[in-house]
Amino acid sequence: MPTAAQPYVKTSHNIAIERLFYSYKGLEVFRDFTLITNSKTVVLRGPSGCGKTTLLKLLSGNLLPDKVISMPATNNSCLCFRKIACSPG
Repeated sequence: MPTAAQPYVKTSHNIAIERLFYSYKGLEVFRDFTLITNSKTVVLRGPSGCGKTTLLKLLSGNLLPDKVISMPATNNSCLCFRKIACSPG
């Protein structure tokens, strides 16, 4: 199984994440998460603390997953925040 140190695999889908695993301070945030879509627009919606921003950071390359089978390359990714107060740094 590939690890975070191995390169990501490009696919023909706009977003294709297969079997993503990520933990933070020993807490599993994503376990065997898969999202595959050909849509130009994807909406992440949910309550505070459910992992929306973490998923965006993983997609943009700001965080590395513990394990992943397939994930888009980060050279075409962009991380944008609705409010400036949410932006890192």
